[in-house]
Amino acid sequence: MVLSAAFVGAAAALPAVAGPGESSAVAGVLGSWSGYGLAMLGGALIAAELVLPTLGVLGFGGFVLLAAGLLLVFDGPAVTAGLTGPVLAGLAAVLAVYALLAAVVARRAYRHRVVTGDRALVGSEGTVITWTDRAGEVRIHGEVWQARAHGSLAPGSLAPGRTVRIVARHGLTLRVAPAPDPLAQGDPP
Repeated sequence: MVLSAAFVGAAAALPAVAGPGESSAVAGVLGSWSGYGLAMLGGALIAAELVLPTLGVLGFGGFVLLAAGLLLVFDGPAVTAGLTGPVLAGLAAVLAVYALLAAVVARRAYRHRVVTGDRALVGSEGTVITWTDRAGEVRIHGEVWQARAHGSLAPGSLAPGRTVRIVARHGLTLRVAPAPDPLAQGDPP
């Protein structure tokens, strides 16, 4: 009867069936597994904070779960092996500082808006690649654009290599004007 399938199943499901010593050992393992689960869930929330703009909410929750999980895992004989309260408190403090810094960085990134379209082009500077009379090609932000002169220009004022400032955009053609030469303006005294 001891080797029957029902006994093996009962011993696996109910540890006290096999003997009183195993039940306390399994209970300690189950307590550790819940701690591992909480710690892994806390780590997952902290990792999600790096990707999602929750401004520290997931990071703080992950920190709390991670600290609770570590307290459950290391509550027992492992504490006498060198993982004492001050060590766990130090680890919790380091993780709290990390979560706080992640929240600050996320908040700064959330405030910084990306500028695209005409607002990104108008006012920026580029370099003339080719120019003939009143039209040519300019390189701006690594892209080559068709360009036309804005206003009247002296012949040869937009030679290749010259810096231009974007004044407007009409479709896929930019209106450009010569950028002021910083050396010609001089430094204020």
